[in-house]
Amino acid sequence: MKKLLLILLISAGFVSCISEEDPVQPFPRGDLTTGNTGDNDIYYQQVYYDLSSNTMKAVNNNMDWDLGFEGSEEGFHVILNFGRLMKAVDLGPVDFDSVTEDNLPDKDSPLWEVDHPEGKLDSGVFAIWWDIQEGPGKSLDHVYLIDRGPYENRASRYLKMKINGFTDSVYSISYEYFHTGDGIVYNMIVKDNDVNFTCFSFAEGGKTVDLQPDKNDWDILFSTYTEKLWDGSQYLIYSVRGALINYKYCAALYLDSAIVNDYFDGEVEFSELDYDSVKDLELLPVRNEIGHDWKRIIDINDPNLGYEVKSGQIYIIKDTDGFLYKLHFIGYSSQTGLGIKGFPIFEFKQL
Repeated sequence: MKKLLLILLISAGFVSCISEEDPVQPFPRGDLTTGNTGDNDIYYQQVYYDLSSNTMKAVNNNMDWDLGFEGSEEGFHVILNFGRLMKAVDLGPVDFDSVTEDNLPDKDSPLWEVDHPEGKLDSGVFAIWWDIQEGPGKSLDHVYLIDRGPYENRASRYLKMKINGFTDSVYSISYEYFHTGDGIVYNMIVKDNDVNFTCFSFAEGGKTVDLQPDKNDWDILFSTYTEKLWDGSQYLIYSVRGALINYKYCAALYLDSAIVNDYFDGEVEFSELDYDSVKDLELLPVRNEIGHDWKRIIDINDPNLGYEVKSGQIYIIKDTDGFLYKLHFIGYSSQTGLGIKGFPIFEFKQL
């Protein structure tokens, strides 16, 4: 009987330890926050932004780099700097020395390509430049024509390039300008696993430039970038200004009319959105899911009137830490100069 009493007393003590008197506290969600790019005009600067700290993690000029070399352990893609309106043509495995200025298409020719606006690396200009069977140590030896963008003079704008391979964590490239007479230049770019892409500039004989913040430290890049827009008969390349997500580690979703009708009975208010109302939405790892269409020209016949923001457009974002946010834009003008475009202002809140 004493043993039974002892067991009952121990059991009662154990139950008291897991009682409902000490519930798990929910993660603090915080208040509505206003963010902006400060004095950085996204017509000319690229701004990496972190939502959790409401800070700019890095800022660089659009002209600071030309190519990006993938940093992930299993990735070997190469991208163009979308902030320069760069384009390229893949000529295939032709003889490098045989390629001359005569091979350059007209600057507006549809032969020029840009990387996929959504960030699909296998659909980019360089795509799979290596031998799939043998790996990135073996290049397909394609020759690429490079247009560094309209901000360069002709001598520094056009060149031909090859990606020679990847060995011991180092990319190897060679290139030659058509007009400088400098001959073939060879460069080595060391893979950096801490960033999405190691940036490289053709300037000054070629150099690696340390620009991107740690891949886990930012969520949105505000920048000029290239977009393919349908004009009714074909896709045209445009230079636009907008927001690109860190799509390797983040996801986002624009709450368009179809989603609003399906999930919110045709109506949604930014102030009323909470975690429960968006937790079942399928967010997309698409670079331009936020994009540029959160603003519009006030009068297309008079661009000097500037832009107005579509504040009713709402975006849901999952950041690099896995937290959900709601976000919308409330301005696009400098806070220090009335009417000067290129300065996004936005509100967001963790859900």
